[in-house]
This record gives sequence, C-alpha cells and structure tokens, in this order.
Amino acid sequence: MTKKSLSILYPIIAQNPLNIIALFVRIWYHIVSGVVYIIRIAIVDDEKEQVSLIKKFVTDFCEQRNMEYKILPFYCGEALLKCNIPIDVAFLDVQMGKIDGIETAQRLCAWNKWVALIYVTSYGEYITKAMTIHPFSYITKPFQPEQISKVLEEFLEYQHSVNSRTKEYFQLNTNNSCRYLEINDIYYFYYLKDRTVEVKLRRESYKIKDSITNIYNIVNHRCFIMPTPSTIINIQHIRKIDGKNKKLILENDDEILISRRKYKEVFDALNSYITNG
Repeated sequence: MTKKSLSILYPIIAQNPLNIIALFVRIWYHIVSGVVYIIRIAIVDDEKEQVSLIKKFVTDFCEQRNMEYKILPFYCGEALLKCNIPIDVAFLDVQMGKIDGIETAQRLCAWNKWVALIYVTSYGEYITKAMTIHPFSYITKPFQPEQISKVLEEFLEYQHSVNSRTKEYFQLNTNNSCRYLEINDIYYFYYLKDRTVEVKLRRESYKIKDSITNIYNIVNHRCFIMPTPSTIINIQHIRKIDGKNKKLILENDDEILISRRKYKEVFDALNSYITNG
C-alpha cells in the first residue's frame, strides 16, 4: 500500500475504525454452474493493429473454451471511461494520447474496483509506475498468444476461487415494460412519493410503483441496508463512510444520510458483511 493511500485511510479510520470496511468491499462477477456467464473484455490501445491482434488472441482463447464473452475495443482511454458496461478485464496500453493507460486505470478503478487491469507496454520504465495502480498483470510488446492466454487463465482461476455466489436479479416493472436488473448493479432504492420508488444505478435510474418496505422484504438483507426509512442501499457500492456527518458516500459520489436511530444498525450490518462475506 502506498503512502498516498495510507494518507487517505487515516482520517477515515480515525472517525470510526469500522469505516475501513467500506474500502475493501469489492465486487467480482463469477462463474457458477447453471448460470450463463459473460466475460466482458475491454481492449484499449491507440494503435488499431494492436487492438486487432489482442482481440484475435482473446477470441481464440474464449472460443477454445466455449466461453460466453464480449470484446469491447477502444482506441483511447476517454472512450473506455464513457462506457456504461461493467468491464471484467481491461487490456490497457500504457502509452496513449491525451490520457495514458495509467491515468485511465486510475479513473476506471474509481468506480469499477473489481476490474482486472492488464497493462500492455513496450516501455520497461512504465512498469514500476503502473504497478502502483494495482494491476492484475502486465505483458510487454511484442507479445505472443501464449502470454494473453496465460493472464486470462490466471484471471479465470482467481475469479472462480474468490466468488461462488449466484447472480441475483431484480424484476423492474414500469408502466409499459418489464426487465431484469442484476442486483449487483443497483446502487440504491429511494422512496419519492405516492408509492413511487427510484431505482438508482451508476449512470441511470428508473421509477417504479412499489413501497420501500415491500422492496426491502424482497432484497437480500446481507447486501442491502436501510440507513433511513426511505432509502435502501447496496453495501457493495459504498465507497466511504463519513462518520462525522453521519452519511454514506457511494462509488458514484451520491451521498446518503444515516438517521440517528439507524446508525448502530448500519454499522452492525456493514461489520457483518465484511466479516462473513
């Protein structure tokens, strides 16, 4: 852990030792029997030839294993950061135009902490700097297909070892449609008025007709808490706890107040989540 990251932790821990748990709540999409798993792989390089080459190697790897996969090519870091699709693996060229791979990784990890970063570089001096952003791995140019296969195999093994929970879905009924949202993608539910609840994701939201009590009875109480009578929050998206001002800061920077009566209940739930997984 770097000095910079420690300097961020000190004031948070000082407010309440339990605050540190929010910094280690990470989401990993997973492979389980009976569930169709799609691995989303981003390839980011300002050289189209490199993107095409990595895409070919990744495609060969996935096809040989009969995997469900989606490859997302990007030719600059800015394009990746505008993407609203959850990314599992990101191949990042270190040296690019306006935003290099390292800065792209920093911004991406600010909201997508579960992404596996794989740096691609021909510049040895960048590797030490890149390692400060906690990559999953790195490969150097020119690379061989075996290198791509190796890092992807390691990612799948690690992912399978740390996660064995089945995906859960929330049925979203609006006036003229019905769809299913992955429960992990939901940041929080907020009661507005007249039995109208806002379902908030990272970059979008929906309004449904329901009661906040009914929704709370549906969701998994291990992952969702009620800091106020009108709000249900997904613990997995808590970035920081502001103990002084009694509020939760989410990964999308939304701030949710904790009512006085709910304060102990919220911290007990957070403590239980991080302890029991």
